[in-house]
Amino acid sequence: MMISEMSSEKPNRGRPRVIPDDATIRLFVGGFSPGVTTERGRQNAFYALRALAALSREKNDEGKPPPFAWLAAGDRARKTILAELGRIDDDRLLVSAAQHLCDAKPTTRRAVAWLRRLRGTGGDAPDAGQVASAVIRTVNQYAQDHPEIDNAQLYEGASIALREIGQSL
Repeated sequence: MMISEMSSEKPNRGRPRVIPDDATIRLFVGGFSPGVTTERGRQNAFYALRALAALSREKNDEGKPPPFAWLAAGDRARKTILAELGRIDDDRLLVSAAQHLCDAKPTTRRAVAWLRRLRGTGGDAPDAGQVASAVIRTVNQYAQDHPEIDNAQLYEGASIALREIGQSL
C-alpha cells in the first residue's frame, strides 16, 4: 500500500453505531419516539424497544405475561428506565431486574443508577463512609454560612437528624 492511499482513508469518528442501518428497525424506533432527532436518542429508543420485546416474551406460571404495567403502561411508559433495561444483554436478568423495579417503584434516577451498577457501569454502590463524608460536608458548609453557630448547636442538630433518619427507616 502506498503512503498516499493510507492517508486518504479516514478513521471513523465518534461512538460506534448501535442500531443497525436497517430501515425497518429505524421505522420502529421512529414510531416509538417520533420526536427524537439525535443518534443517542435513537439508541435509547432502540434499547427501550429491546427491553419491551424481552418483557413481552416472558410468561408466568399461568401462561400470562407478568405485570410490567408500572414500566410499560402506554403513554406513561418509563422510557429512560426501559432504555437502561434494554442494555442488559441477558434476557433473564433483564426480566428479573424489571420485576424488582416494578415491585420497588423507585424514582427514575435511582432505577437508572441501580441498573448501571447491576451492569457494572455505574460506579460503586454508596457506603457508610460516603454517607458520613456527605453529612460532614453539609455540616461544614452550614457552619461556614452561619459563623455564629457553636458546636453544641451543631451537635444537637446532628442528633435531631439522626433521630429523624431512624424514624423514617
